[in-house]
Amino acid sequence: MKRIALMMALAAMTLSALFAQDRYDRLYELEQWTSPGLLPSYRSGIVEQISSYDPTGGNEDGFAGRYSYLRKEGEKLVLADLKGPGVINRIWTPTPTRDSLEFYLDGEKEARLKICFADLFNGKVYPFVYPLCANAVGGYYCYFPIPYRESCKILFCGKRIQFHQIQYRNLPDCDVTSFDPQLTDEEKAAVDRLCSLWSNLDPHMSDYETGYKVKERTFFIKPGEETVFFKKKGGGRICGFEIEAGDALEGGQKDLILKASWDGDPGYAINAPVADYFGYAFGHPAMRSILIGSARGRNYSYLPAPFDKKAEMSLRYEARDSNSQMAIRVTTRVFYSEVARDPETEGRFYTSWRREIRPEDGVYYKFLHHRGRGHYVGTVHQAQGFRAEMTQFFEGDDST
Repeated sequence: MKRIALMMALAAMTLSALFAQDRYDRLYELEQWTSPGLLPSYRSGIVEQISSYDPTGGNEDGFAGRYSYLRKEGEKLVLADLKGPGVINRIWTPTPTRDSLEFYLDGEKEARLKICFADLFNGKVYPFVYPLCANAVGGYYCYFPIPYRESCKILFCGKRIQFHQIQYRNLPDCDVTSFDPQLTDEEKAAVDRLCSLWSNLDPHMSDYETGYKVKERTFFIKPGEETVFFKKKGGGRICGFEIEAGDALEGGQKDLILKASWDGDPGYAINAPVADYFGYAFGHPAMRSILIGSARGRNYSYLPAPFDKKAEMSLRYEARDSNSQMAIRVTTRVFYSEVARDPETEGRFYTSWRREIRPEDGVYYKFLHHRGRGHYVGTVHQAQGFRAEMTQFFEGDDST
């Protein structure tokens, strides 16, 4: 692996215990994806992945298809053979074909679902519809959940398959209702709402929550200053927040630091450059999702943060070169409620930020090492080669 520059902001929800849900069905999964306010809730199961990666550590990650299946059954290729209960949350590939996929659930001899591989992603077959299933950022993805009670075996009815990822979550001790191609009226309504939300390229807090309060501030901040823009005593929760700073975050600005702390913790729950937190890439807004990103000059984060006793959020403008650094005009909005965290069912929100120039060759770059119970929410990762057009670092393996 060549030497590269890395900048990373990672979000994780740290929990004091795991919550095992007794009953699980597809409607539950769909509703999770339209309600960011449910993210602090304890969740059961461990997310795992089957993919076409080269298990020898080489770079034959699907190019020839040598490691793109587990075994053959007749002329068909077995892509996955999962033991339940569980749910497939995501299927991804950059190379879909017109060959069929067969999903055998709970030991059945006949496929519960048989579909053209490409039709998982092109929106032609309900309920695999846009934008739950589509093509974006170099690959085709399917997020429609496929739960199974006892097992799920996926067969590819073709001679050769290349690149793919199948992510699933084990749900031990849960009563799971297996996939049914026919949706109930409630499930159809949930799909419609999900499609509406995921199609919105300019999301707002009001799309997800009601009954919250808003604290808005506009102020100038100078180099060397730190301004607290939200402070609350007593239990409650931050439903989300927005920061507007004009074009001050563009051009690689890393001096404006976002900080947040809950309940008197000795460290910060958030301590990262504002631009990195909101997913700016190489000096420009680059991320727009339903949870976090930038739209129309507004940087938004709708990741909920419940707390027990107090919360504080601030911006610090690092004094690097006072001759060239100008005061920045900032507008902040914090959406919050008085509903305190339930320690028995909810965790707190924490992030980890790290940057390193010229990391050591041939050594895994560690995003996060954390002990304790919780669930991982997501990563913002930037990498740049020191030689123009050198992208060999993209061939490195991710490991969890």
